[in-house]
Amino acid sequence: LYTAPNLSGDEYIRVTDSIGNIVEAIVTVVSTLTISPADLKLPVFSTAIYSAILGTAPYTYSILSGTGTIDSSTGLLTAPSTTGSSVVQVVDSSLDVDTSVSLTYIKPVEIVSGAYHACVRYNEGSVKCFGDNGNGQLGIGSTADVGDSALEIGGANLFLDHGTGRTAKALSSGD
Repeated sequence: LYTAPNLSGDEYIRVTDSIGNIVEAIVTVVSTLTISPADLKLPVFSTAIYSAILGTAPYTYSILSGTGTIDSSTGLLTAPSTTGSSVVQVVDSSLDVDTSVSLTYIKPVEIVSGAYHACVRYNEGSVKCFGDNGNGQLGIGSTADVGDSALEIGGANLFLDHGTGRTAKALSSGD
């Protein structure tokens, strides 16, 4: 039975059986540490939690490039007051490393509301809507209300899907 180490790289294995036969092999160990989320759009002044998947605890989080702050032990990231981007890194106790692919800080540029719902457009053209959705007015493909529980607020509220290569230029709202 062979147990691979937690570190990435090549391992050289040599096995000798009971009559003296020898077999050698090279095993390439691939890091399993993964940071989540890998991609994130986060409004300015907001927070998000990064987490490590697999790897070996404890984990250390840091901002590799860009702005914002992150708690090195919990992965709680606080967005700055300005738009921009960052790369977040996690390192485990075996010194395996993974980095986020894309973290973009966005800011609201337009807010519209109806009688019981509202939508926000961000500087790069994405939109989030929340509130009553009895007639599908939120544009999320269902009639489920959004934002009526703490689990649906902030980062948990998904961006609307405008289709590949499309962004919102302006918003309007009815009742």
